[in-house]
Amino acid sequence: MFGRERIAQALAVTDAVVICTSSEASSQHLIDAAALAAMKPKAFLVNVARGDLVDGAALIAALRAGRLSGAALDVTEVEPLPPTSPLWDLPNVIISPHIAGGGSSGYPQQKALFGENLARLAAGEPLRNVCRIPLAA
Repeated sequence: MFGRERIAQALAVTDAVVICTSSEASSQHLIDAAALAAMKPKAFLVNVARGDLVDGAALIAALRAGRLSGAALDVTEVEPLPPTSPLWDLPNVIISPHIAGGGSSGYPQQKALFGENLARLAAGEPLRNVCRIPLAA
């Protein structure tokens, strides 16, 4: 566990960073140019929280420069993401339409799937709905 004051240290040792925290004044651009520079070049960034947690311009620069393997974004700093955003054309970016939470109608299905997969894991059986994202070599 790393406190926010040690975020650079945590980012330096992770292969995947999943952002799922609330947005508040102190977390705006939590992932900025310095944080992205601290990450491993083969690391992957996932944001399923709020768009303002990641500095969009710094993310684009890091992705273009190959300082980051890729990103999966359910949220972006500007929403809707303009058609002119470079994020649409970067080959190492996956964009989903701000649906990671699933809304109130999705939770029963998510709970059921989680419960089933937990039982499958305990029994040594294959999991359902596994998503494999190939990372750059």
